[in-house]
Amino acid sequence: MLIKNLKSKIIGTQKQFAAKLADRESKLSSRKKKLMLVLFCFLFGVCSIYVIIAAITKRYSASELQEAPITIPYHIGRNFHQPGAVIDGETYKRVENFKHYLDSLKMNSPGRYTEIMNTRPHLYDSILAFEKIYSSQSKK
Repeated sequence: MLIKNLKSKIIGTQKQFAAKLADRESKLSSRKKKLMLVLFCFLFGVCSIYVIIAAITKRYSASELQEAPITIPYHIGRNFHQPGAVIDGETYKRVENFKHYLDSLKMNSPGRYTEIMNTRPHLYDSILAFEKIYSSQSKK
Protein backbone atom coordinates (compact mmCIF):
# COMPACT_ATOMS: atom_id res chain seq x y z
CA MET A 1 0.00 0.00 0.00
CA LEU A 2 2.88 2.32 0.84
CA ILE A 3 4.47 1.70 -2.55
CA LYS A 4 1.20 2.46 -4.35
CA ASN A 5 0.85 5.74 -2.45
CA LEU A 6 4.44 6.68 -3.23
CA LYS A 7 3.97 5.75 -6.87
CA SER A 8 0.80 7.86 -7.17
CA LYS A 9 2.54 10.84 -5.52
CA ILE A 10 5.48 10.59 -7.89
CA ILE A 11 3.21 10.34 -10.92
CA GLY A 12 1.16 13.29 -9.67
CA THR A 13 4.30 15.39 -9.23
CA GLN A 14 5.47 14.43 -12.71
CA LYS A 15 2.11 15.43 -14.20
CA GLN A 16 2.22 18.80 -12.42
CA PHE A 17 5.76 19.43 -13.65
CA ALA A 18 4.76 18.46 -17.20
CA ALA A 19 1.76 20.78 -17.04
CA LYS A 20 3.96 23.69 -15.92
CA LEU A 21 6.45 23.02 -18.70
CA ALA A 22 3.66 22.78 -21.27
CA ASP A 23 2.21 26.06 -20.00
CA ARG A 24 5.59 27.83 -20.28
CA GLU A 25 6.20 26.36 -23.71
CA SER A 26 2.79 27.46 -24.97
CA LYS A 27 3.62 31.08 -23.99
CA LEU A 28 6.77 31.11 -26.15
CA SER A 29 6.57 32.41 -29.69
CA SER A 30 7.55 30.26 -32.64
CA ARG A 31 10.62 32.43 -33.19
CA LYS A 32 11.83 31.95 -29.60
CA LYS A 33 11.32 28.19 -29.84
CA LYS A 34 13.40 28.03 -33.01
CA LEU A 35 16.10 30.20 -31.46
CA MET A 36 16.26 28.01 -28.33
CA LEU A 37 16.51 24.89 -30.51
CA VAL A 38 19.36 26.38 -32.54
CA LEU A 39 21.20 27.46 -29.36
CA PHE A 40 20.72 24.03 -27.80
CA CYS A 41 22.06 22.24 -30.89
CA PHE A 42 24.98 24.67 -31.20
CA LEU A 43 25.94 24.37 -27.52
CA PHE A 44 25.91 20.59 -27.42
CA GLY A 45 27.51 20.34 -30.84
CA VAL A 46 30.43 22.51 -29.69
CA CYS A 47 30.76 20.48 -26.50
CA SER A 48 30.78 17.21 -28.46
CA ILE A 49 33.40 18.48 -30.89
CA TYR A 50 35.58 19.64 -27.98
CA VAL A 51 35.38 16.22 -26.31
CA ILE A 52 36.26 14.44 -29.56
CA ILE A 53 39.21 16.72 -30.31
CA ALA A 54 40.48 16.54 -26.72
CA ALA A 55 40.34 12.74 -26.80
CA ILE A 56 42.23 12.55 -30.09
CA THR A 57 44.93 15.15 -29.43
CA LYS A 58 45.74 14.56 -25.76
CA ARG A 59 48.96 12.67 -25.17
CA TYR A 60 49.06 10.42 -22.16
CA SER A 61 52.27 9.76 -20.31
CA ALA A 62 53.10 6.39 -18.82
CA SER A 63 52.63 7.77 -15.31
CA GLU A 64 49.00 8.68 -16.03
CA LEU A 65 47.99 5.27 -17.33
CA GLN A 66 48.83 2.44 -15.00
CA GLU A 67 48.66 -1.16 -16.09
CA ALA A 68 46.49 -3.29 -13.89
CA PRO A 69 47.34 -6.97 -13.73
CA ILE A 70 44.54 -9.32 -14.66
CA THR A 71 44.03 -12.07 -12.16
CA ILE A 72 42.19 -15.22 -13.13
CA PRO A 73 39.99 -16.66 -10.40
CA TYR A 74 41.12 -19.99 -9.03
CA HIS A 75 38.06 -21.95 -10.18
CA ILE A 76 38.32 -21.00 -13.87
CA GLY A 77 39.53 -23.95 -15.95
CA ARG A 78 39.31 -26.47 -13.12
CA ASN A 79 36.75 -29.18 -12.62
CA PHE A 80 35.53 -29.73 -9.12
CA HIS A 81 33.69 -32.90 -8.31
CA GLN A 82 30.39 -32.00 -6.79
CA PRO A 83 28.27 -34.64 -5.15
CA GLY A 84 24.89 -35.27 -6.69
CA ALA A 85 21.80 -33.73 -5.22
CA VAL A 86 20.54 -35.53 -2.16
CA ILE A 87 16.86 -35.08 -1.47
CA ASP A 88 15.40 -36.39 1.76
CA GLY A 89 11.93 -37.87 2.04
CA GLU A 90 10.49 -34.95 3.99
CA THR A 91 11.50 -32.43 1.33
CA TYR A 92 10.09 -34.69 -1.37
CA LYS A 93 6.75 -34.89 0.48
CA ARG A 94 6.63 -31.09 0.78
CA VAL A 95 7.20 -30.67 -2.95
CA GLU A 96 4.60 -33.33 -3.74
CA ASN A 97 2.07 -31.57 -1.47
CA PHE A 98 2.77 -28.31 -3.30
CA LYS A 99 2.31 -30.07 -6.64
CA HIS A 100 -1.07 -31.38 -5.47
CA TYR A 101 -1.94 -27.85 -4.33
CA LEU A 102 -1.12 -26.53 -7.81
CA ASP A 103 -3.22 -29.28 -9.39
CA SER A 104 -6.18 -28.41 -7.16
CA LEU A 105 -5.76 -24.73 -8.02
CA LYS A 106 -5.77 -25.65 -11.70
CA MET A 107 -9.15 -27.33 -11.25
CA ASN A 108 -10.81 -25.03 -8.68
CA SER A 109 -9.23 -21.61 -9.25
CA PRO A 110 -7.79 -21.38 -12.76
CA GLY A 111 -7.23 -17.61 -12.45
CA ARG A 112 -4.97 -18.00 -9.42
CA TYR A 113 -3.17 -20.93 -11.07
CA THR A 114 -2.54 -18.87 -14.21
CA GLU A 115 -1.25 -15.99 -12.10
CA ILE A 116 1.24 -18.27 -10.33
CA MET A 117 2.37 -19.85 -13.60
CA ASN A 118 2.84 -16.43 -15.21
CA THR A 119 4.83 -15.22 -12.22
CA ARG A 120 6.96 -18.39 -12.09
CA PRO A 121 6.89 -19.77 -15.64
CA HIS A 122 9.25 -22.74 -15.08
CA LEU A 123 7.91 -23.81 -11.69
CA TYR A 124 6.23 -26.96 -12.94
CA ASP A 125 9.34 -27.93 -14.92
CA SER A 126 11.39 -27.56 -11.75
CA ILE A 127 8.99 -29.80 -9.84
CA LEU A 128 9.25 -32.46 -12.55
CA ALA A 129 13.06 -32.23 -12.52
CA PHE A 130 12.98 -32.50 -8.73
CA GLU A 131 10.88 -35.67 -8.95
CA LYS A 132 13.25 -37.11 -11.55
CA ILE A 133 16.26 -36.46 -9.31
CA TYR A 134 14.51 -38.04 -6.35
CA SER A 135 13.48 -41.12 -8.31
CA SER A 136 17.00 -41.59 -9.70
CA GLN A 137 18.39 -41.14 -6.19
CA SER A 138 16.05 -43.73 -4.68
CA LYS A 139 16.98 -46.32 -7.37
CA LYS A 140 20.67 -46.25 -6.34
